[in-house]
Formats: sequence, structure tokens, C-alpha cells
Amino acid sequence: MMDQPTCQTDAASGNPFREMAFACVPALVLAIAFLALAGHRKDYLGHYAAGFGATLAALLVTDWTAFAGERPRGRPLVLVALCLACVGGGAFLEATIFRLAVFDEVDFFNQSLGAALAGLAVLRLPGGQRPGTRLAGLSAAGLFVIAGVWFAFAR
Repeated sequence: MMDQPTCQTDAASGNPFREMAFACVPALVLAIAFLALAGHRKDYLGHYAAGFGATLAALLVTDWTAFAGERPRGRPLVLVALCLACVGGGAFLEATIFRLAVFDEVDFFNQSLGAALAGLAVLRLPGGQRPGTRLAGLSAAGLFVIAGVWFAFAR
């Protein structure tokens, strides 16, 4: 007997990287827009990318561990609450560790925008993913965080 796909997306795509590409392409398009429209302020892109990457990682790990293979009714609420907690974590970091002079509302907005987009991307995925999708998701999150740190401190 053949193994059945664990979720609808697996059955439809057959490619674990396609699932994460669908989640990350809009974030990449917005990152390119940041560069095109505000290239003189690379820190805007950095805060956005770091917010997206860090929130994506937190949401994916929570989704894979807490909701493996199922779609319980409470899943969206938990993921939205975690996304808001990531926004709060970004506010804390902006107000403490990364504070150069004062709290920068624009940086906070940009990282919150990235966090919100990551939340929307993960809510679209079914609960619990295959190992290939996990690898693709964490790789994408890591690349966004690295790019975020790079651009946030680029002068």
C-alpha cells in the first residue's frame, strides 16, 4: 500500500520547496521594492527582512511541533498570537539592544511588516510539514535573517 500525502499541499505540489517558495516570494518582492524605493536607507530593508525571517522561523517551528499532521481549530489563533509576540519582541529589541538614540518607529514598522507577512505565509500552510519543507522553510528564514542583519548595519 502506498503512503498517502500528509496534507493537501503535498498532494498538489509534490515539491517541498514549492510550498516555501509560495510563502517567501511575496516577501522577496517586497524586499526588492524596499531596495528600489528606499535604497539610500538599507536599514529599512534590514529591519523588514530580519522581522520576516525571525518570525517565519518561530512560526514554522511552532507549527511543526504543535500541529504536526493536523489542522486543529485553535491553530490560527495560536499562530496569530505568536506572530504578535514576535512583533512585541521586535519592539523590545528596538527599544533596548538596538536603540542608538531613541526608539525608531520606522524600523519598528518595517520589522512588524515583515512579521505580519511571515504570519500570513505560515497560516496558508497546512499544519505539520515534510522534512524537505522544513529544511526549505528554515533555510529561507535563515537567509532572511542574515540579509536583515547585513542590511540593517550596512552604511
